[in-house]
Amino acid sequence: MGRSFLCAALALPLAAFFAFVGWHKTVSPLSELAKHGAYTAHLPEWLGRFAGVTEMLCVLALLAGIVPRWRVAAKWGAVYVFASQIVAGSIHIIHGEVHSLPANARWMVMAAALYAVCVWRTRETAGRKEPA
Repeated sequence: MGRSFLCAALALPLAAFFAFVGWHKTVSPLSELAKHGAYTAHLPEWLGRFAGVTEMLCVLALLAGIVPRWRVAAKWGAVYVFASQIVAGSIHIIHGEVHSLPANARWMVMAAALYAVCVWRTRETAGRKEPA
């Protein structure tokens, strides 16, 4: 399995999920977000909407990073996902929504794996660009 395949295999599900939830955090009524357990339902509305927009921007980074020469974008997208899940998990804990923590943990593991794939260098490829 090549590095490009691994990057795409991790980035695509992350991008799909964050496109979905980012869109809803940006446009859905707060009552709908609360009904579906979005952590942003516990934030001021403007901050929750901002979180949704940043998640959709993260999607662009994740997708761009599938192209080998733009892989650094996926690395930073993975960092954003990891950090956002720490925030989301913390808010879920504060509000007693511990049932959401396994999902947060899964996204964190995927983000950490994507980050590792993005920075992974083999002896053969260190110092040269990977072909597209």
